[in-house]
Amino acid sequence: MHRSACAQTVQNATSAIANSPSKAFTSEEQTTDWWSRATVPEAVRTEVGQRIKKELDAGVSRRSQNELDYTTFGELAVIITSNWSLFGSIFNSKRALEKVFASLNALRNPIAHCCPVAEDEELRLRLTVRDWFRLMEK
Repeated sequence: MHRSACAQTVQNATSAIANSPSKAFTSEEQTTDWWSRATVPEAVRTEVGQRIKKELDAGVSRRSQNELDYTTFGELAVIITSNWSLFGSIFNSKRALEKVFASLNALRNPIAHCCPVAEDEELRLRLTVRDWFRLMEK
């Protein structure tokens, strides 16, 4: 797979995964203020707030108005596992979810930082993305 195709795979997976918490909170609780409530751990909200401030202080346009766009895979895992009562109906295993997030984070870093990716790592990325969607099969 060409680097740009691999990067597109990561982008597609990242978007789908990053939107999962928002969809679950809004569909389960019919609210749009879930981010500011206690359902998102304070440490995650603080880290995201610092990233937003750093971006604004750099004098560049804010990439998004959605706080989820500023979270890491690790923080998304924390949001989901901290709210398992909401997400347990979507995902079939909390432990598997944590493992998939750890794999995705490790695999996305070389691509996000424009490093070459070995063919076997490209395959591993595709399989990990499949694992993510398999987690949502009940």
